[in-house]
Amino acid sequence: TSKDLKNKKFDAILHLQVLEHIVKDQKEIDDNLNLLNNKGKLLIIVPAFMSLYSSFDYAIGHVKRYEKKDFNNFNLGKSKIIKMIYIDSCGYLLYKIFKLLINNDQPSKWSIIVWDKIFIPLSRIFDFIFRYKFGKNLIVIIEKND
Repeated sequence: TSKDLKNKKFDAILHLQVLEHIVKDQKEIDDNLNLLNNKGKLLIIVPAFMSLYSSFDYAIGHVKRYEKKDFNNFNLGKSKIIKMIYIDSCGYLLYKIFKLLINNDQPSKWSIIVWDKIFIPLSRIFDFIFRYKFGKNLIVIIEKND
């Protein structure tokens, strides 16, 4: 918790696949920014697009999925977003299909292997081609400014 880190400051904080589990997301971002040195970076990775929200999201405790507009609406004070991109474009398309056709709360071992071995490598190529305009996840980098 931030109380345990009261007198510590950091140059970078990685917030990976956590924010989607927290109801008071603005407070979480505020707490993280308060732990950064001036010009420190907060890197956040979250699941993207509420249109992809499924029973699997619910089963693993996701409160929501995010879009760029959600981060643009956060009150960051003097801090600013310096980068915001979507990744895993193949995952986006597969999640759409998964939600429409299967929509269960537990992916199979086979589907995880196929995802990791085939679709993640393909996404790296397609993310570049599509200029990171959509994907299953969103990466956001916020720079703290005092």
